[in-house]
Amino acid sequence: MVRFSVGGSEGEEDRDSTNRKRPVSENSRTSTNDGYQDKDEHGSYSIKFSTNKPRPSITSTKNPRLSTPTVAVCATTSATPQQRGKLRIFDDDGIFGGIIDQEEEDHMEETKEEAHEPSDKEEKTDGQLSVILSDPDVLDCPICLEPLTLPVFQCENGHIACAPCCTKMLNRCGNCSLPIGYNRCRAIEKVVESVKISCQNADYGCKQTIHYGYKLDHEKACLYMPCSCPQIACNYVGSSKGLYRHFELNHSNCSRQFRFNLMVSISLEKNQNQLFLQEKTEGTLFILNRSIDRLGSLFTIVCVGPSSAKRRYSYTLTSKDGESSIKLESVADNMPKWIAQPPVKKYLLVPNDFIGSSGELKLEVIIWSPHHESP
Repeated sequence: MVRFSVGGSEGEEDRDSTNRKRPVSENSRTSTNDGYQDKDEHGSYSIKFSTNKPRPSITSTKNPRLSTPTVAVCATTSATPQQRGKLRIFDDDGIFGGIIDQEEEDHMEETKEEAHEPSDKEEKTDGQLSVILSDPDVLDCPICLEPLTLPVFQCENGHIACAPCCTKMLNRCGNCSLPIGYNRCRAIEKVVESVKISCQNADYGCKQTIHYGYKLDHEKACLYMPCSCPQIACNYVGSSKGLYRHFELNHSNCSRQFRFNLMVSISLEKNQNQLFLQEKTEGTLFILNRSIDRLGSLFTIVCVGPSSAKRRYSYTLTSKDGESSIKLESVADNMPKWIAQPPVKKYLLVPNDFIGSSGELKLEVIIWSPHHESP
């Protein structure tokens, strides 16, 4: 005989092991002092009520005609959450053998299933490894100290070098002087091909990951190259857009506002070497650079921005003295970090005779939008 007890309450339906309702007639039910007893073709079932706990106990007696006992468990569908799923086990002698919490078992099964299911992170990184190089220079050529690119060669002692360095060293290893440049180091080549890194300008907005061998090529062409504030006393460094906002908020009092494709008249004092120009619509920052020479003043315009930027700005510089005029039409160079220095090419030389009696020099400046064709 096996006896089970589950949580429940009085008045609930009696069902068999397949959860089907078992019909009970009044003739087959016998009342007892502490409950009642039902009988059918499967055996007898005793229901006992407890006065202090709303939890009945169920006793199943095997019918001699059946090979296996059929146990009907009642009060499972409408039991409270605290009562539902509590299964008490007794042996044939009526000795209590413990309680099985079905909710805990279900939770453990769900946990096991979740443990076998791959997470989103695991699916995204399937077939990949994240590694940390304690020595970042391990993938650099030991001779030129640049990132290794294919092909990579090694000498008989295992020292490696990139192809350009093998040629420069006349195919002699820089470490042991053995021949190098004939045997490729396939292991290192495989690593170099597999390693990807984030751009060093990630903090400034670049989200690209590139192969380690193309690190330098990407950084030279990266549009998120950090730009420095041209004000001497300012240490701000950021993306070009961040710099334009910074300059507008903090240094607008020392710049001249203008608009693309419109002429702006400028007067420079006798010893004034530069003038900051900021476009009103896009905030692009330009510098009118002046270098004073014995023959006159040398002028050029530069744009503060990544040197790899595809947007190029053409400009027109004109100086007049009332009778004569000189003009320069050129394209502004992009400079992420501007340093005051004399221009070396494509500059406008304004003779000293164009300087007025007050020492001021007047210029007319037009900076053309990249989408506008200059005349």
